[in-house]
This record gives sequence, structure tokens and C-alpha cells, in this order.
Amino acid sequence: GYDAMDEAERAFLTGDEAAAADARARSIALSPEDDQVVLWSAVGLAVEGRLGEAREALARATAVEPRSGEHLRRFCEAGHLPGGEATLRALGLT
Repeated sequence: GYDAMDEAERAFLTGDEAAAADARARSIALSPEDDQVVLWSAVGLAVEGRLGEAREALARATAVEPRSGEHLRRFCEAGHLPGGEATLRALGLT
């Protein structure tokens, strides 16, 4: 799951949204119960504007790790959250 998640991040950073979405789907298929994989998938979905899916993924991650939203807020404060404040708003975290 993590290798595919890393692949999704690399594709996103190069602007290849199709490859990012494909790699993200593989990461979830490989690790559907891993809250970190699901959480970062929520971020990718939010950045792509797929808000319903993003919020659903965030809810799944939060069910396993209740501090998921706080993790994303801290990443945002540190300047490491893709999309920054817009991503937090899209996920309903502000």
C-alpha cells in the first residue's frame, strides 16, 4: 500500500492526475484497513475536487484514528499539506 501511495504522490507532484488516481486506488486496494493510506487518499481526492469520496475516506480514517483531522491540520500549519487550507475546507476540517 505505501509504495503505491508514494507513487501517487510522485504522480500528483508532476501533474499526472490520472496516474495519481490509479496509484491511489491501488494503495487502498492493497491496504484498505490502513488509516494512513486512507487518510492520504482523502487528501488526494479533496485536491482533485472529489469531495464526497474525500469526506467518506476521511470518515473511514477517523473511525480508526480519531486524531486524523488534527494530523492534517498540523501538516497544513507546517506547510506540508497539498492544497493547504483549501484542502482542510474541502474536507470539512475548518
